[in-house]
Amino acid sequence: SSHLLMYIFYREVPHDIQILLFKEAKKINPSAQGLVMARVPIYNNSDFLKWRMMLSISGIRGELVIFGNHSHGSESDFQEWRELAHIYLSNFESQYIPQPIKTNELKNNKMLETKLYDEQIYIIDKFLKNNKRILLKISKQALVFNKLNYNQIYPHFKNIKTIKKMQKEK
Repeated sequence: SSHLLMYIFYREVPHDIQILLFKEAKKINPSAQGLVMARVPIYNNSDFLKWRMMLSISGIRGELVIFGNHSHGSESDFQEWRELAHIYLSNFESQYIPQPIKTNELKNNKMLETKLYDEQIYIIDKFLKNNKRILLKISKQALVFNKLNYNQIYPHFKNIKTIKKMQKEK
């Protein structure tokens, strides 16, 4: 549900968006317990990459907000974040060295990556805490049906409280 809420910051909620849980998710990915599926065009601009990074780790942060812990599946979400962060920093942060060799270059890259991660989790955590009620409502609905489509999801979006720190993806 946390991944789903992040789509409020995409240009327009994709009409093919859906949440799949358990057996429904395993049809797509045998190791998944839950998935949010939506087709969105891929852009290599700063806003899109920031949105994708936050989308990838929003599930981890949602689990922490709701349960105080995160699941095994979150490891792949964090790995996706790291790959996207590397692309983002390589293209949009002049101090980042895409192929570091020296120890100080590695330290510098790690500092920039950590700073980006800290900024993003601050935004995500604030957003999810402000929308905890909706997050729980969607989660409960998904648990009942194991699959939600656009028509079931979209009505929740009009109640989501956005935050100024997060720009809408353009």
